[in-house]
Amino acid sequence: MVNKKIIEKLSDRELENYIKPDSRFVAMAVSYAYEILKSRGKIFNDVEKLRIEQMISDKKAAEEAEKIDFSKDWDENMTANKTAIELYSNRLIWIFSLIFGVIFGAVLQAMNFSRLQNKKGLYLSLLFGILYTIAQIYLLTWIEQLDYQFPSKFNNSKTFLFSALGALILGLIREQLIPKGLEYRSRSFVSPLIIAILIYIPIVYIIISGI
Repeated sequence: MVNKKIIEKLSDRELENYIKPDSRFVAMAVSYAYEILKSRGKIFNDVEKLRIEQMISDKKAAEEAEKIDFSKDWDENMTANKTAIELYSNRLIWIFSLIFGVIFGAVLQAMNFSRLQNKKGLYLSLLFGILYTIAQIYLLTWIEQLDYQFPSKFNNSKTFLFSALGALILGLIREQLIPKGLEYRSRSFVSPLIIAILIYIPIVYIIISGI
């Protein structure tokens, strides 16, 4: 994240390095430098304005493309096309499954299928999420009650391993039922994150309090 206050402390000569044709700074930094120089009274002719503004635009486009490419392994059909349907990304579903539990990832995936009007995918994702979560709780409880002492490393990671397996199976369901080549935009994760945290707060409180 570019800090504008830091850039504001630079001299005019230093700021001019940001707007040179061969500038390697990110779009936001170039934009800030350009704005600051103008506010300090530097005059740009029309050709310079056009060049700098085009450079900023090109850098933004390149940075956006890099973000999309970074997620290609997980979301190869993700696009910046504003006409594409918005879905929760595969990466987000995986992360939610690991952090909050498979049921949370299953709900996000079911919501994707709902948007695609795919009832089979919706019901299968929810059913799997519920049954897997019940089975996971049962198995983890059973393992805890065993007299056999598992290595401490396994004790610390078994919940994560179960969640990772569940997330993998969710991915297999998704691969089979979502149309191949379907382009989609990434849907905001803010709402599900807030809901997940609100659900987890009382659960953590109960565990800590021993209620």
